[in-house]
Amino acid sequence: MRKHELLSEAQREQLLGFPADRNDLARLYTFEPGDLDLIRRRQEGKRLDVALQLALFRHP
Repeated sequence: MRKHELLSEAQREQLLGFPADRNDLARLYTFEPGDLDLIRRRQEGKRLDVALQLALFRHP
C-alpha cells in the first residue's frame, strides 16, 4: 500500500533543499550587524548555538 504524500518531490526539494546558487547561500548564511550584536550578547558558551539557530531559521 502506498502512503499518502503531502508534497511532491519538487516541493520537498524547494522547502528542504539547500540553495545551490552562491549568491543565495551568501544572502541566507551571512550575518548582518544586528545578528552579530545578538550573538555577541550571549554567554561565551552559547554563541555558536545562537549563530546556528539564526542561520537555520532563514531557510526554508
